[in-house]
Amino acid sequence: MLTETEVLEQWIEYCLPVIKEQHEQDGIVDRPARRESWCNFIDHLEKNGHITEDLAFNIDANVCDL
Repeated sequence: MLTETEVLEQWIEYCLPVIKEQHEQDGIVDRPARRESWCNFIDHLEKNGHITEDLAFNIDANVCDL
């Protein structure tokens, strides 16, 4: 099982670059895109057994400030 820190590190490594490329070419943070990506990532990890249901329910990160 992944820890909360590992989850955030993976999102930063795998998801954030895609968000920046697709939605933030102008340099402006796309808050809705980041939050949606984060929620989808958490759902994916929980459904595939990489994190517990409890962690999925309680995890939060301020992905808009990264």
